[in-house]
Amino acid sequence: MKNLLLALLVLFCKTPLSAGEWDTDPNLWGIGVVTAGDSANVLSENTPLMLPFSVDFPIYASPNGPVIGTLQTPGEKNYPSGRSFFRHADSNARTLFDLRDGREIAYDAAGLIYYEEKDGFLRVLHHTLQKPAWIKISNLHEYHLKPVLWMDFILQYGPSLFHPHDSIGLNLRKSPSTSGEKITSIKGDLYMVKFTGKREGLWAEVEVTLYDIHPCEGDAQEQNKWSGWIKLMDDKGFPNIWFYTGGC
Repeated sequence: MKNLLLALLVLFCKTPLSAGEWDTDPNLWGIGVVTAGDSANVLSENTPLMLPFSVDFPIYASPNGPVIGTLQTPGEKNYPSGRSFFRHADSNARTLFDLRDGREIAYDAAGLIYYEEKDGFLRVLHHTLQKPAWIKISNLHEYHLKPVLWMDFILQYGPSLFHPHDSIGLNLRKSPSTSGEKITSIKGDLYMVKFTGKREGLWAEVEVTLYDIHPCEGDAQEQNKWSGWIKLMDDKGFPNIWFYTGGC
């Protein structure tokens, strides 16, 4: 297992929507991401990477439907210029992986976005193929890959410096409900969010610290601190908070 994880490398370029660049279109985020490993420990070790080298994953027209082609990754010798592609079953033609179907989730590491889960399959390649395309979860498990909902991904990646979306004011409340008493509103990356471990639905209990400058910029001083609940995801599955995937 350990050797396999060491062998996993990113097989497509960084997505254009990396840290600090936001788009609230759910089609650009899906509902989760395919990552490496069988436990949350892998996420906390900053190794949630893409796909192993030289693998062909069958892609289906629907869950348990006909195979329409394969998602293929280049061999190790092609890294880092190699890029994953879809090979069409009917013509053997190649379609390069559209970078919008991936998301940078760690430094120089990207994951395959999925948009729906049904009957043991994930809907993927929304932009690459522009038609229904599904990958079988059990095929991913063979290579120690697994789907993780964005909500779970964020909570498992807790040690990172999370901050609210820079254009959306996020309410901190005394209870996990939109009717809960509002403590304050937070907006932008001067507010650092730390999880306490308590969760209820789309909500999580957090400690929020306001700094005078971003902690990555130097000797940041605390300006204020609060505890309460925030809604981590909007109703369409878009993360209300994120982190700088490249670190400070």
